[in-house]
Amino acid sequence: SETSKQPILLNVIQLGRLRSLRREDEFGLGGYGEAELTPDKLLEEILRDGPSHSIFTVIWAENYSTVNRWLSRTALREIEIRALMQMSANDSTNLIDSVAASRLGDHVMLVHDDATGQHQGFRPFDFDSLGGIEAWVAER
Repeated sequence: SETSKQPILLNVIQLGRLRSLRREDEFGLGGYGEAELTPDKLLEEILRDGPSHSIFTVIWAENYSTVNRWLSRTALREIEIRALMQMSANDSTNLIDSVAASRLGDHVMLVHDDATGQHQGFRPFDFDSLGGIEAWVAER
């Protein structure tokens, strides 16, 4: 049955190295008529429709600049849970509408729920901290 499907986890590691996923120039002159289904559009479709089919995506990017070049605003909006490490206040604001990630210390991450606007700090290699994050995400 549809509800007994095993979830699929799609891992996109080092987004910036996957040049075929880099989004096309939105203002280019090509492509009148039917839209071509390019790899970046397929990824956007997976981000949008995947969860309803038990397909979940984890994307790792080294900085906001890469995210901005590779993912459209629409694709970024589809990423509801975001984990961030320390970054500039500007990058943090662009990703989660808060400077919270710019205030993180060493060995601390932030998980942000875009649906609620709430975030929680944690130490990624501290198992007690990870259990708290799992419970926090499950509540959402």
